[in-house]
Amino acid sequence: MAFCIFIMVKFINQIRRKKTEEPAPAAAPTHEEELLTEIRDLLKAQNSPENKK
Repeated sequence: MAFCIFIMVKFINQIRRKKTEEPAPAAAPTHEEELLTEIRDLLKAQNSPENKK
């Protein structure tokens, strides 16, 4: 009887752990990250082979 209760508790704990371990949604990029992304994209466009003609 105790073994059955042990197995049930263990199963319930696994279910609870899976619910709490779900990753949080990604946060929106900050203003600084947006600017850095824009700079990166501009540098890529500037150094592309099409512009080196």
